[in-house]
Amino acid sequence: MRNLSSAFALPLRASAFAGALLALATSLPAPAGASTVNLRWNDCWGDGGAANRSFACNTNSGSQLLVGSFISPFAVPGVVRHDVLVEVALNAASVPAWWMFRNTGTCRQYSLTVRATPPVTAVQCIHWARTFTLGAILTYVTIDPNIIRISAATTVPSDGAADIVPGQEYFSFQLMIDNAKSVGTGACAGCDVGACITLRQIYLRTLDEVHNQFLFNGGMPGDQASDARVLWQLTATPSICSLSTPTRNRTWGEVKALYR
Repeated sequence: MRNLSSAFALPLRASAFAGALLALATSLPAPAGASTVNLRWNDCWGDGGAANRSFACNTNSGSQLLVGSFISPFAVPGVVRHDVLVEVALNAASVPAWWMFRNTGTCRQYSLTVRATPPVTAVQCIHWARTFTLGAILTYVTIDPNIIRISAATTVPSDGAADIVPGQEYFSFQLMIDNAKSVGTGACAGCDVGACITLRQIYLRTLDEVHNQFLFNGGMPGDQASDARVLWQLTATPSICSLSTPTRNRTWGEVKALYR
């Protein structure tokens, strides 16, 4: 059921250095403002992106934009790729048709795409690569009856490797959900169903793979779970948000398994 893109397939090797970074994180000061990983509608966290989004489901034109950003607690040299995981928990017994993307024959197969460039309004968050960047959806899979997991990647050529400095909010990715088939003949049911959408993690891959860094909400003191989470068609945080949470520490084996 997985829709994989081999264009971005890179080997993922366990690193003792990465484990040391995770252990060290608890002794460092909290990031200023935004959390380690952040998710907002339309803009980056630092540029005032919205935490809640409501849509009347009355048009098939236009789109909804999810913007992911991060603040690394460490300097990370030579970053060439981001791997990201986003989970969508639906306030329903199962995934409605409107949220079915990517897989052949689904109601809105082509309505989810990834953008590797920041919003034109970005000021506080800067493009991590500062050069031409490619993006792709890697997998789209239902992991529970009402939870979707989306993995995506943004990458640059090896000669475009970028150095990440600590404390700066960086743009990572945009997920664009278009409004096709929201109303009228052929509309897909479920546009009005509430959802809790969580950025689980951002994995920074480096040119030498020695300095790879795993970023997740809860990895630094002061991280707020709400910074990595947005709501859709909801006015209050529902219990479904607890079904998809990035705050639990993970072993290196669990991290690798999420990208297989």
